[in-house]
Amino acid sequence: MKDELFNAVRVTPSTKIRFKCTGCAECCRHVKESVPVNSLDVFYLTKYLRDTGLDICCTDEFLAQFATIALLDDCGYFVYFLKSVGEDDSCIFLNENRCSVQPAKPMACRLYPFMVDTNGSGGFRYLYSREREHHFCGPVVETRSWMKKYFQQEARAFMQADFADTVPIARLLRSKHYFISTDSGTPSIIWTDLSWNSSCKIKNSCL
Repeated sequence: MKDELFNAVRVTPSTKIRFKCTGCAECCRHVKESVPVNSLDVFYLTKYLRDTGLDICCTDEFLAQFATIALLDDCGYFVYFLKSVGEDDSCIFLNENRCSVQPAKPMACRLYPFMVDTNGSGGFRYLYSREREHHFCGPVVETRSWMKKYFQQEARAFMQADFADTVPIARLLRSKHYFISTDSGTPSIIWTDLSWNSSCKIKNSCL
């Protein structure tokens, strides 16, 4: 993720670039801690896997099997990323050079080569990753059209709500004494401030 951000270029909705998916699956390799999944992604991925025959019933199970935790900030704020496997750190869902969860793939994958962030005033800012130069050939793609197709209203509303919660949660974490335990596979914030409950487990909804 850090490498992609370092190679990201800021764009406007009217920016046009050349891009073509060649089916090489290079964007699915060397992706350790590079494919974030938010709770909306996790819900749809869990539902897709269940509907296609996997014995999985809730998002907790999905996170335990297919995701990994990474600290986003030293205050203890963490995010989930899809696990990577093998010597080339391929996405756990890459199978025979193809995405095995294509209909439900995470927002980060749908938007590639673009990325989206909030701008702090209720809107969004857009970037695109130049990490894999050979993808930037072929037909012209406009940022606005790409976002209209792959960043629809549900995802927009969810991202705005998600980012609105980030700052107060981070402030709360900084204001308390705690440590994070991942012994159970699901992160638990263990509070040492006696004015709080001794343990506050972050839970994920079951389907």
